[in-house]
Amino acid sequence: MSRDTLNRLKRLQSLPMLKELKIASIKVGTRHRKDMGDLKSLAHSIREEGLLQPIGVTEKLELVFGERRLRAHKDILKKKTILARIVDVTSIIQGEYTENEVRKDFTPSERVAIAKAIERQIGNRRGQRTDKQPVQKLHKLALGKRPVIRPLKNPASATTKPIAKLPKLFRTALPD
Repeated sequence: MSRDTLNRLKRLQSLPMLKELKIASIKVGTRHRKDMGDLKSLAHSIREEGLLQPIGVTEKLELVFGERRLRAHKDILKKKTILARIVDVTSIIQGEYTENEVRKDFTPSERVAIAKAIERQIGNRRGQRTDKQPVQKLHKLALGKRPVIRPLKNPASATTKPIAKLPKLFRTALPD
């Protein structure tokens, strides 16, 4: 190992690796990402799952990576602090590039596989309210595609709606 590498390793060992920082103290210099994408979805994810990956800053609190996470914390979640990893990079630009380009997204087949795993874990909730249980869940039979009505596990928690408001297709499947 070179002397420079050894010095960097010694300096890194003396730094606290993770630190809760005041967002106002983080210096955001010139950044190359201009399109921040959907920060509301990111904020929702952080609210639900927590900050899975801390932002990265130098010893001088200069942002290296995690601008979207930082903005979601500050602008949407209205947080005053954020978890940061202190990193020692050769340059902020190189750190920003490496974090955003030298990684691998899911392949299409991997996206399908993880979506199926999530669906198995939490169920297919597309278009359904998750804050209230519907009166009845309508499921289609695999062969006939006719809806089948299954009672709720806890009917006392449900509200009733007139059958007339159900689509005609579903009313025909209701028992007399």
